[in-house]
Amino acid sequence: MTAEIAVLNKLAVTLAADSAVTIGAGGSQKVYNSADKIFEITNFDAIGLMVYNNPEVQGIPIEVIAKRYRDRECVKRSPTVFAFAEEFLAHLEKLDAPENTTAENIVFSIAPLFQSIKETRADIFGTIVEELRSLPENAQDFTP
Repeated sequence: MTAEIAVLNKLAVTLAADSAVTIGAGGSQKVYNSADKIFEITNFDAIGLMVYNNPEVQGIPIEVIAKRYRDRECVKRSPTVFAFAEEFLAHLEKLDAPENTTAENIVFSIAPLFQSIKETRADIFGTIVEELRSLPENAQDFTP
């Protein structure tokens, strides 16, 4: 569970977050107390990004995106926080996903749909088989 706090007053905003992250695999979980959840995303102004869960854009962790943006793309001071946010979001829209990530995103997006179709088909088939089994034996010989 992530705990995040933002405190605002007329002059500033303060961000705080815990450092715990839970990693689960094969039914077991491990908690690490070393995760970064707040990132400085510009060298010009005190503007940060606070995250929870494991956010990704096009398969790239937001932590990597934020640090790259700060170090390579953010080359000027923004007049307002809102203007900075618009520039950062525009940067996110321009990101190109690695080719394998695009394919994975497609698979992860449609896999639940195919699973649902498979389950529905199995339910319908099971219902038909049950109905046929419940018919009297001589009803199977019926021909119109």
